[in-house]
Amino acid sequence: GSVTSKKCLLPCTPLAIVKALEHLKLYDSSLPVGERLRGKTVTVINRSEIVGRPLSAMIANDGADVYSVDISSIYLLKRGKMI
Repeated sequence: GSVTSKKCLLPCTPLAIVKALEHLKLYDSSLPVGERLRGKTVTVINRSEIVGRPLSAMIANDGADVYSVDISSIYLLKRGKMI
């Protein structure tokens, strides 16, 4: 069968942070894509539209449990879903 790939536009600052985490070997490259942060817990401070929200979603989609913190609340994201 054919493989279909979807492309999307990612905000540059959250993408740069993910790339920095990859460079620091925090991603486990022996795991499949989407699971490479499995078992890790990450806290993202601030839920701005430009950095905080996209970064939280990107890291959660890579398998980490993400606590998204702002002045009024704390949310837990797992696999891109808010718990």
